[in-house]
Amino acid sequence: MNKFSTPFQKALAHSIWVLEDSESDQEILKRAFEKANVQNEVIFFSSVKAIKETIDGFDGDLPALMLLDIHLPNESGMDAMKALAKHEKLQSVPSIAFSHTGRSEDVAEMYALGVSSFIKKSLSFEETLDMVKSLKSYWLESVILPVAV
Repeated sequence: MNKFSTPFQKALAHSIWVLEDSESDQEILKRAFEKANVQNEVIFFSSVKAIKETIDGFDGDLPALMLLDIHLPNESGMDAMKALAKHEKLQSVPSIAFSHTGRSEDVAEMYALGVSSFIKKSLSFEETLDMVKSLKSYWLESVILPVAV
């Protein structure tokens, strides 16, 4: 039997993209993904420019899902979401926006741009670990993702 025979197992073969400019937040997220035993490769982007460069001409394996910090210097996660929404293949990838503030204007705009969900960005490692465990449980173990069908 193939190692990735069910839709849930197939999703494990796809990376998770994370747009996060803060190196300390990236480290906390890395530790949380490891501690939560997330098997997917996690690829970090430190700027919207970096993710846009990856999107331009993208023809690789789709990520299983994307996490987008919406408050970044210069361009925002909203700008990244706009670029992703224009890409024929990447627009089907579930995108999760996150922010420390959760301002209603930000939430409304991100949903209008097509984000799949919006979560509050955690301030501590324990809260981040809980967030990652929830993401894993829902997005990687309960939902059948587009990359798996």
